[in-house]
Amino acid sequence: TDDRYEDDVHYKGGTVLNEMHGWAATMLAYSARPPDPDVVGKGWKKMWLERLKHEPFLLIDWLKHPHRDAYWKHGSICEDWNKVQTPTLLIGGWNDAYSNAIPRMMRNMRVPRKAIIGPWAHKYPHFAVPGPRIGALQEMLRWWDFYLKGINTGVTLDPDYRVYVMDAYKPGSFPDSISGRWIAESFWGHGNIEMRSWYLTDKGIAAAATPEKALTINSKQTTGFDGGEYCIIWLGPEFPGDQRDDDAQSITFDSPELTEDLELVGQPMLDLHFTSDKPVAHVAVRLNDIWPSGEASRVTYHLQNLCLRDSRETPTPLEPGKRTRMKIKLDDIAWKVPKGHKLRVSISTTYFPMMWPVAEPVTLTVHSGASSIALPIRKQLKNEKGVVFPAPQSAEPVKQTVLRKDSHSRTKTVDPKTGEVRLEIVDDFGVQKVTAHGLEIGAVGRESYAILPDDPLSAKMETHWTETRKRGRWEVRTETRGRLTATRTHWIVWGQVEAFEGKKKVFSKEFNEEIERKLQ
Repeated sequence: TDDRYEDDVHYKGGTVLNEMHGWAATMLAYSARPPDPDVVGKGWKKMWLERLKHEPFLLIDWLKHPHRDAYWKHGSICEDWNKVQTPTLLIGGWNDAYSNAIPRMMRNMRVPRKAIIGPWAHKYPHFAVPGPRIGALQEMLRWWDFYLKGINTGVTLDPDYRVYVMDAYKPGSFPDSISGRWIAESFWGHGNIEMRSWYLTDKGIAAAATPEKALTINSKQTTGFDGGEYCIIWLGPEFPGDQRDDDAQSITFDSPELTEDLELVGQPMLDLHFTSDKPVAHVAVRLNDIWPSGEASRVTYHLQNLCLRDSRETPTPLEPGKRTRMKIKLDDIAWKVPKGHKLRVSISTTYFPMMWPVAEPVTLTVHSGASSIALPIRKQLKNEKGVVFPAPQSAEPVKQTVLRKDSHSRTKTVDPKTGEVRLEIVDDFGVQKVTAHGLEIGAVGRESYAILPDDPLSAKMETHWTETRKRGRWEVRTETRGRLTATRTHWIVWGQVEAFEGKKKVFSKEFNEEIERKLQ
């Protein structure tokens, strides 16, 4: 990403992403792994214990920097585009969490640059899902051969943007491949793409303005459980589900049934006129594709802390009861809405477990008739040439024996007495024995979320990773855990690292930290 604060796993629109804890827990597990005795020799254990002693729980540091300060600017190339002096081939996927950065870098970099954006999740395009896959390694080689070796590979003649427009697909599935087509563009947001605005009225999405009407929403804290993973990476059941349950706890604006196909290519923009009854409020904005059969597929979305309406560096509290306006950019997307479908804009005040809730329930008033949505509509072009990529190629995979198969599950339960909703995610990566050196590698990652419908302070996220390594008589294991809860004023962070050699525990430490909440 070009912006470590705005587009990474920590904050989105200034809201706290639970992916922040999820990735910190992943790194806690990964960094606790031991060095391999066959590589470093007899000193492996001393090195391991020293590593464990100094290992941080990154969630603590990240929560201490809730706004866009020097901590985030340090690693963000958008602070000075002139420092980027290397010709850059940008590759990303619409189902990845980092696709927004590509159009921004294309717009702002001053070096030769090209972009390829496919339907992929957080994986390399020559083996990514959903397909179609492409020969990404050959594309990289063409780029390097020209800019490093001076070989004329024709990369300068490639379109600036090669983008995959996804056909609509049903929610709640993990598609192996998404049908669609590749298009070529020279510009993003203009040229063949026209921004068209529609009003959000009390009757739905309309071309003409209507008298204003105040619509209010106070979403249940359990809104958002069909949001899927923020960053789809482990390739389990991570895609967004049917949005109808979350829409039931949202203000929704529906378009008329489309009379022709509509290709959305670019970044939608919500012009939101609102009033909050609390000084700190969040909003989740979703653009959904409504099927004739009723299912709601999430096309794109954004999460926004409304305290950051004027500045990401120095946010200010809202004035309860005061009407305010904010323009909110949704994630870039390329999606074809078919004839006969409808578009829906959905606005909620919560979106757990992706977004941590504010400390007290919020009633948000949306001023319909004044609020609007602008959509990037791509023109229908005649005799348009398609984009063709070589077939995917890669090196031979590592030879290994599967000792335990991998499995991935995502289980939602509701307590019939309290209404508490829980989500249990288990990513069992199995156990594999690498043929070349005999090392047996195993891992299981677990995440759990819980929240009561009317109590944002009941929100809890817990993580637990198990990592194993074995070769002959040498056998080690780490257990790393994390927990995040919150009061009205503070984050409560707990973490633990335990290390075992055989059955003997050889190391243990805990993290305990209270961190002030600042307009969150």
